[in-house]
Amino acid sequence: MICLMHEGSPYGYLKVGDKVILPANLARIVGASLAEVDGWLTELQEAGVFSRDTAGCIFSRRMIKDEFIRESRASGGKLGGNPLLKDKAKISDKVNLPSNLPPTPPSASSSTARIEDDDSGASEKTPFERVYDFGCSLFPQLATQTTSVIHQWLDGGADIDLDIIPEIKRLHDKGIQPRGWGLFTQDIANAKSKRETPLPKGETKHARPTTKQGRFEQQDYYSGTEGFEVIGGPGVTV
Repeated sequence: MICLMHEGSPYGYLKVGDKVILPANLARIVGASLAEVDGWLTELQEAGVFSRDTAGCIFSRRMIKDEFIRESRASGGKLGGNPLLKDKAKISDKVNLPSNLPPTPPSASSSTARIEDDDSGASEKTPFERVYDFGCSLFPQLATQTTSVIHQWLDGGADIDLDIIPEIKRLHDKGIQPRGWGLFTQDIANAKSKRETPLPKGETKHARPTTKQGRFEQQDYYSGTEGFEVIGGPGVTV
């Protein structure tokens, strides 16, 4: 919905051009039933996440506020800045700061800043939102495609930072342009399977003699590699 609101007219409204996106349209966009979408919209509205205008169109208060601030700053910049600073005669070179100022604390407040939601003030994004926002940032065309496969990835145990996001980025770097989220499914499944497959472990073969540093055991690192040729030795196999 937020991605669609970025393209709305006016900005921040859930519209395509001048046409309001109704729950039935939204259900087709996200690939869910109308009953599900109605339930989700009711939950979001009761939580105060979005608002509606007199025509019933959903809009984001936060997005409209940010756009107003952006336009105000742009208008102010066109006027040439602070008029008091344009008159050099009014600018004083006198330093008005006291001496021996206390040092700045080493910890920055930004390190503990919380990421706030659109309007509700909730903390960090949900796993679904992280995947959706990252995918749409690389492939804007995915904003209006069915997202049910994202839930399948997460429910199936795929890790966001180890499986999902790296594979989406890898395909993006290869210049592939997907028509839907399902294109990533097989690559994400392969990454998850590879990550969860245990590597062969060495077995204790024999012990070294006692040394001044103590007793150590030697690992047979060739265990489980029978049939492979060892690179670096002519004709050597294990």
